[in-house]
Amino acid sequence: MKDMEEMKESHDEDLEKDETSQNCLERDVEQVVKRLGMAHDEIQRLTDELQGKEKEQSKLDSALKKAQLEIEELKENLTKLRENDAVDLKKAKEHNQRLDEEILALRNRVRTLDSEKKVFGEVIERLKGDICESQENKQLGNHSPGKTVHAEQKAQYSSSGEKLKYQQQEELQLHQNLHRLQILCNSAEKELRYERGKNLDLKQHNSLLQEENMKVTLVSTSIIEGSQLFTWPWG
Repeated sequence: MKDMEEMKESHDEDLEKDETSQNCLERDVEQVVKRLGMAHDEIQRLTDELQGKEKEQSKLDSALKKAQLEIEELKENLTKLRENDAVDLKKAKEHNQRLDEEILALRNRVRTLDSEKKVFGEVIERLKGDICESQENKQLGNHSPGKTVHAEQKAQYSSSGEKLKYQQQEELQLHQNLHRLQILCNSAEKELRYERGKNLDLKQHNSLLQEENMKVTLVSTSIIEGSQLFTWPWG
């Protein structure tokens, strides 16, 4: 009887131990499942984050390639602009040199025309004086022939009619010379005004060329600065 009780107690203890072990195992399984779920969530989160970073990296790579292409295009344009600037600058310098030579020639021409105008003015005044003197001699010759210097120089004429005719011819010649010189003087004045206007136009054109040259230099400088600003350190 005693043995039966002991066996029963032993069996109960074994059952209790098995139940305790079962409970521990179930708790362990629950913890493992819980940890697996947390690990799965963490893996999913990291996967989503990685995909987001890959998309962002792809966008950055595309932006970088686009920026590099733009920089290359900018460099090519800058090279072309520099070449064109060099050609344009050379042409501008040659053109400016020609303008300077033309301006110098115009200045010399203006001085020459001023001198010619002055000479023409003096000749015209002298001719006017000769005409006045001829007219005075003509009047004096009608009243007292032989008293003037011109009358003495023309003593070979035998009659006062011939003297009068000579004086008339001389007066006509003086008028013609005066008219011709006045035409020359007017022509010289017109040419002088034209040359001065041309000189002014050349100066203005030269000034515009210099302004355009400055603008091209500023644009070239801006492009160089822009190229340096967008240069990537790894490309």
